[in-house]
Amino acid sequence: MHVTVMRSALESDRPLSCAIDGSGESLSGPGLYIEHIWRLNNRRFIKQHTMIDLDNQRVVSFAITLEKPGDAKMFVPLVEGALLVGANVQQVSADSAYDTKCNWSYMDGSGIEFCPNLKESKKDCWGPDERKALASLDETFGKELAHRMTGYNSRWLVEVFFSIFKRLYGEHIGNRLFPMMVISMNYRYVLYDIHRDFMIEARKETSI
Repeated sequence: MHVTVMRSALESDRPLSCAIDGSGESLSGPGLYIEHIWRLNNRRFIKQHTMIDLDNQRVVSFAITLEKPGDAKMFVPLVEGALLVGANVQQVSADSAYDTKCNWSYMDGSGIEFCPNLKESKKDCWGPDERKALASLDETFGKELAHRMTGYNSRWLVEVFFSIFKRLYGEHIGNRLFPMMVISMNYRYVLYDIHRDFMIEARKETSI
């Protein structure tokens, strides 16, 4: 799969505190007709996987895929893609779907702080020392307070991003072929970056 890193994420050297999540984009129009009537691949939606900057809700990196791979498998490509082009990612939060051994192993080696919501089914202290420390925080202070201490409670902003993104550009994709679906989604992300520029500038003007 191809990971796109937004130029705006590289314009500042400041440390980035990020959040990652995935969301489906339903097929409609020709796409729905081709996939369901002719049953070429029997797809119902495509997935957008996105890492945003929690400070200003701008997109750092994103990837468009089919229904598979799952969200957790896209974590490393999104982070690694941003790092390879020079983004200063310092912290990444994500929901419990991303609490996997593979993701912890990568983050342990990268030196980036990882703050997922730990899976309830895996309360045992497996994994690197950082995960064990998070499990200990959860057990000692409870999840709500632990999430405030680690900064995880800001992760909800990535869900706000998807809500705004779909309100602006819709929840369906109508292209017939998957490569064209990817191109259409790329255009939407570019437009969102421009939209976010205007919103940030407007906020600056109103605060003066």
